[in-house]
Amino acid sequence: IFETFISENLGYKFVEPLPSDLSRVLADTGPKVPILLMLSVNRHPLEIIRRLKKGRVGGKAGEIKIFSLLEECMQVTTKTLVASIKDGSWIVIQNCHISSEAKKNLEEIYSVIESTADFHEDF
Repeated sequence: IFETFISENLGYKFVEPLPSDLSRVLADTGPKVPILLMLSVNRHPLEIIRRLKKGRVGGKAGEIKIFSLLEECMQVTTKTLVASIKDGSWIVIQNCHISSEAKKNLEEIYSVIESTADFHEDF
C-alpha cells in the first residue's frame, strides 16, 4: 500500500529496491535531505549505512546513533540530533511504524534540522 502510494505520487525512484551500494543515493542527499528507507520485514541496512559513512568521511566510520521514534525517546533523540549536527555523527531512526505519534515526532525532528543553519560537514 505504501509503495503504491509513494510510487504514484513521488515516482518509482522513491520505491526502488535498496541497492547494495548506497553511494548513488548519498549523492542526492545532504544535511537537510535525509535518506528515508521503508524496509520490508527482517531488512536491516545498518551494515550498508556503516560502509557508506566510512566511505563518505575518508575511511573513518564515525559514530552512528540509533533510535526508535517512540514518544518516550523524543527528548533524548532531539538532544542527540542537535549534538550530531555539530559533531558530524549520523542518526538512524528506526521502527517508526510502532509509534502512534510518528508523524508528530518526525515533524519535530524535521523542524530541528530545518531551523539549523550550520552543519558539521560529515552530518
